[in-house]
Amino acid sequence: MAKDWEKYWLYLESYTFIFKGDDKTVLYNTLNSAYIECPSNDLIMYAIDSLFNSENYCIKISSEEYNDPEFYNFINIIRESFSGDCIPCNETANKPFIFKPILRLNDNFHKLESEDRIIEGHNILYYLNELSLYITDLCTLQCHHCADYNKQVLFCRKGNASADFPFKELDKILLHLSTSNIAKINFLGGNIFQYKYMQELINTIGEYRFKSHFFTHIEHINKHSVEIIKKILAKKGSFTILIPTITTDISLKKYIDNENIEYTLMVDSEESLSKAINIVTTNPLAKINIRPFFNGSNMAFFKENVFMDLNDLLSSPISKKSIFRHQVLNENFFGKMIIMPNGETYSNINHNSLGNAFDDILSINKLVYKEMRHGKAWFKVRDEIPCKNCCNKSLCPSPSNYEIVTNRVNLCNIKK
Repeated sequence: MAKDWEKYWLYLESYTFIFKGDDKTVLYNTLNSAYIECPSNDLIMYAIDSLFNSENYCIKISSEEYNDPEFYNFINIIRESFSGDCIPCNETANKPFIFKPILRLNDNFHKLESEDRIIEGHNILYYLNELSLYITDLCTLQCHHCADYNKQVLFCRKGNASADFPFKELDKILLHLSTSNIAKINFLGGNIFQYKYMQELINTIGEYRFKSHFFTHIEHINKHSVEIIKKILAKKGSFTILIPTITTDISLKKYIDNENIEYTLMVDSEESLSKAINIVTTNPLAKINIRPFFNGSNMAFFKENVFMDLNDLLSSPISKKSIFRHQVLNENFFGKMIIMPNGETYSNINHNSLGNAFDDILSINKLVYKEMRHGKAWFKVRDEIPCKNCCNKSLCPSPSNYEIVTNRVNLCNIKK
């Protein structure tokens, strides 16, 4: 134990966060996922508040404080979790300086005075990472929930206009983005194999460095479409084959053995989940993703299989970068846009259109700027009650489309 005259430096490591909620305060270690609930002891809370409000992650405490049994036990928990420590002061040495994990934003975008300068320069496109183009509305399938799947995940849809994306506009958009840093462009629709400019599109995608990814319903796979798929794969494109909610036992007889092809299976019940797991088990070589689907009446299924609890959240370490991102932007939506065959453009399909991408050569720039300044998707964080006052909000994944379609702020069992 400490001598009466000694002083101590109590410090936290730079990879340890202090999170405060309306019901508790916690320390979180981003290296090992250690999660320490701070006792409501006045002395402990005063020390944590001092660390939280100081510029340096280190404060001086007295031997009397150090010798407090509950405080001493708390220090040992911090020490044993490698989240910080408490060491004797050396009167001849300076106070240790430990950087706090503070988000420092590069705010140059907001400091630019001229909107025209932003829009006309290609720098605005730096924020656009992924673009999804619905190239055709044409489809003859009669899928139940057809209009709902793509409001939750990237999925095909049948439109009312039976329209094709004008190739002139498509080619103009691809050329305009060729000098940007966009990493991926998705091509979707109803039956994309009925897109009348498909051959022109295939010829074009090979000219660009971004990844081209196509989506198609499994019922659209036939001898004709397989030949088109092979041409796209030869151009280094990739494919997702979509399977709506499973109601009967199916096998992937149309399985195409290629590392650039994956499957997305939608499930909305315990039965369909069991069938999906069986498909994964019986097709070990296929890349298969299982995605939940909210059908309007299966909240019990979501609570059982989608909702998170604290153990889920702490199952693996969450990095400093992820925590910072959760605080200022939406990891699910940021940098993504969707353009329909008529040019209407969305940052999220569940929100209103930002405008039309076909207006002029700088339309994409203007729409990115509009979302950055006034949009509702890219910067949607957990700032609504009950998440707003939860100490775990920076650890939780960003809000997703599932929160939107279920009309819930959170999908968890942590904060009611």
